[in-house]
Amino acid sequence: SPGGQSRGDSPDGTPPPPPCPKLVQLWRDGARVWPCRLFAFAAPTRRALRALRDASSSWVEVGAGLGYWALAMENAFGIDVVALDKTPST
Repeated sequence: SPGGQSRGDSPDGTPPPPPCPKLVQLWRDGARVWPCRLFAFAAPTRRALRALRDASSSWVEVGAGLGYWALAMENAFGIDVVALDKTPST
């Protein structure tokens, strides 16, 4: 399709939500917000944390949210991390 946009995709490229009743949509969206904010859209694995440790012994994490990754890096391998976020509670 023109401009690389799929039929039904929004202008920012995200696909439309799957068809489901409104109540299910509200539950799905509500159940997603808390873990996304807590885990920053990705949960650290030992492999990922090892790769960060091997790359450097100290890090500055900009846009750290609540600092989940920074805490995991420190707890797992003692990596020195300065976690920064303009609005950490959002």
